[in-house]
Amino acid sequence: MGSSMKETSSLLLERLGSTLMTGCGSLLGSTIESEATQQVIDRALENQVFVEGGTFMLGDVGRASGTLYITLTGFSRPAVEVSIDSYSISRYETTWGEMKVYYEALDRTHLYADDFIYKKYVKATDDPLSPNYYRKPARVPNYGEAEGYCAWLAEQTGLPFALPTEAQPTVGICGP
Repeated sequence: MGSSMKETSSLLLERLGSTLMTGCGSLLGSTIESEATQQVIDRALENQVFVEGGTFMLGDVGRASGTLYITLTGFSRPAVEVSIDSYSISRYETTWGEMKVYYEALDRTHLYADDFIYKKYVKATDDPLSPNYYRKPARVPNYGEAEGYCAWLAEQTGLPFALPTEAQPTVGICGP
């Protein structure tokens, strides 16, 4: 591991103090199994964007006149005040190519490769017109695999990774 990677890892740990989110990367005493795994981890680190935490209103905050944008129904709720800690999140979604590396590193490819419906989840292609092009955002088969990917990155790097909460992308986009 190069000294620049160690410096990047230390800087991330100092700045965050909280959680790295999905896009879900550093190499702190980890076992890197292949060059492809190393590249996925390097990209995960490089793509992290720091978001300052704070308190904000989540939900339908309404118009300046005080009226709501939507009518309250059984499925909609008034805005609530939410406080979140600072965090980092990937500026890009996880790609098919990155998921394929994860599946191969944990020997999970066989879970999907033989099933007609699920084999698309392990088929990252070089064809830019394919929905499974290795640079396109991945659509994983279930929530468990998405969490597993984050856990795998955390194990490889020694840093915390998790899927973002509902509030985190909102504060990242709109600001506190």
